[in-house]
Amino acid sequence: MKIRPLKKLASSKGTLIVPTFQEDLKKLPATYPLKSAKFTAKTGSHLETYAPQHTIIFGLGAKKEFKSISARNLGGRLGKFLHKAKIRAISLQIPEELAVYLQEFLEGLLISQYEIAIHKSEPKPSHKLNQIDLIAPKIDSKAVERAQLSAQTADF
Repeated sequence: MKIRPLKKLASSKGTLIVPTFQEDLKKLPATYPLKSAKFTAKTGSHLETYAPQHTIIFGLGAKKEFKSISARNLGGRLGKFLHKAKIRAISLQIPEELAVYLQEFLEGLLISQYEIAIHKSEPKPSHKLNQIDLIAPKIDSKAVERAQLSAQTADF
């Protein structure tokens, strides 16, 4: 799997994932239909829109309740959702508060991509993520490496 750190969104290919805390809903662009969908950014909730590109706004809950275990669990929930939706390439915006727990969030996201079907006799088409673009001013490359290493050990 290819993980690239970027300072800003490079292209509109793939799906844009916007993890959002409840306190930050007002900071999102007006193009997102938050009020019409009554989206509140509760933990694990999501809102899917196609304006301006395929975008999933993913609720992280309240900032004060967000911990490392929350980050891992929410990464796993997001990964399962993406796997089920057969999404293979994403651009993931990383809010400052999530950047602190980036390793845990990525571990959950990557480990959730594991498919037990690889051990069955007839292989099925894989719907695993194959590209993740991390969008943030500063990305801890060591945290990304550690998360990838943890996920790879789960694949064995």
